Amino acid sequence: MNRFEEIEKFKAEKDKILSKEDMSRKGAIDKEIRELVDEINSKDIFCTTSSCAGRITLLERRSNKKIDSKWIFSSHQPVKAKDIWSNLKECDTESDVWLMQESCILHVFARTFEAADKFLKACHKVGFKRSGITSLSGKIMIEMMGNEKVEALMIKKGKILIDEAYVNIIIEESNSRMLKNREKMDKFLDEIRIIG
Repeated sequence: MNRFEEIEKFKAEKDKILSKEDMSRKGAIDKEIRELVDEINSKDIFCTTSSCAGRITLLERRSNKKIDSKWIFSSHQPVKAKDIWSNLKECDTESDVWLMQESCILHVFARTFEAADKFLKACHKVGFKRSGITSLSGKIMIEMMGNEKVEALMIKKGKILIDEAYVNIIIEESNSRMLKNREKMDKFLDEIRIIG
């Protein structure tokens, strides 16, 4: 395949991916990561396939399977401890409930190894150390992921395990990590803008 054919093949695949219906739970790209996603997709060497800006959630888990999990609370912004505490107190469940702060995640299809290398160098430069190539079969797929994370069991079999003072502490930590994640995203956006 010559370079022109390779470019045309990538463009056709990218058009197909970007025209698909958003199948995420939310059904739309998080507004906090939209500018970054748009900038990546403006490059003729990249195509995003999924994204999340990062969030703080209360997650009810009936088992270890994703299908058996339900969001009780979710925010892509820093949260107030009193809102988390009130959600926990009002929680009517016999299952386990976890507080989770998760960093941003992006899955990106790169046209060439050279493009993937540029993307990963930008990731590592701004501190997204847990980023790498996840697939080479048919497509060069990259996963970019932040390492700021909090995961804590709050309710076990319907019983609240913690008190309000603990919620204040863990939410302060979760918000701090969320803001660090956003700072990295802003720096990464600057790096993506200069990729040719």
